[in-house]
Order: sequence, then C-alpha cells, then structure tokens
Amino acid sequence: DQNRQLHTCEICSMEFLNAKNLDAHMNKHNGIKPYRCKNESCGMHFYGKLEMYAHGRVCGKDKPICQLCGRQLSSEVTLRAHMETHAAEPTAECETCGKKFKTKKLLKTHQAVHSDERKFSCDECGKAYKTLYALKVHRRNHMEVKPFSCTVCGKG
Repeated sequence: DQNRQLHTCEICSMEFLNAKNLDAHMNKHNGIKPYRCKNESCGMHFYGKLEMYAHGRVCGKDKPICQLCGRQLSSEVTLRAHMETHAAEPTAECETCGKKFKTKKLLKTHQAVHSDERKFSCDECGKAYKTLYALKVHRRNHMEVKPFSCTVCGKG
C-alpha cells in the first residue's frame, strides 16, 4: 500500500511499518535492553518484546544454552548453527570467489551474487534482483525515501 507511512531509522535506514517497531529497533543502536525475562531465576534482558517472548518459550525448559553469550536455543541443531556466529575467523568459504563468512547462512545469501537467477522482483515495476537486500534498496526509489542527503543542498 503506497499510502502507508514508513518509519525510517536515521542511523541505518531500516524501514518499519510503525513507530513502536522503530523504537524497539533504536534500542539496539543505543544498547538499551529494557525487556526482562519473566522467569525470576533467569534475569536476561532484551532489546524488544518479540525477543523476550521468543526466549520465554524456552526459558527454564531443558534447552541448550550457548556458553559464550548465554542465549538459550531451541535445539542442539540451532545451538550448533548459532555457535558459528561466535567464530573468531570466518570459516564458510565461497567456492566461486574465495570470500569467507562466519556462517553457512551468510555464505548461502552471498552466493546469489554469482547466479544469474533474479528471484526477488519489484511488485511495482517488475524489475528483478538477485538478493532481497537489493530489492529493498530499489524499492526506496518508489517511496522517495532518501537515506543519505547532501548537507549543503539537501539533495539525496
């Protein structure tokens, strides 16, 4: 819907459908974790309510906990995938260009740049992109959102 007002983060240009989501996002930039786990014996804090509720579904249950950051995960499989984010050096290497990534998921996202497949298309003009991020950047053209502007003339 073109008439919908988007709320844009002035720091990273992420867009949100409502001000409440933007406020929760700003907590991350400001390092504020105002939401505390309801479990008295836990005491973990979170940037937003969604994170707190997701944690609450597993908190106190017999679920694996990351020994590096204290995050409780839903299974051993998700714990192993999560542990990749703590790797000191990127280990997942792109076979095409040799670029390395900390997680297999990031590698898979990157590999789209080597493909001719453009599976993310703009519903407004039909232009297609290899990555969701590229499509999101393109969609700013239709919304006239200019995340960066000249400090002298104001043009974006």
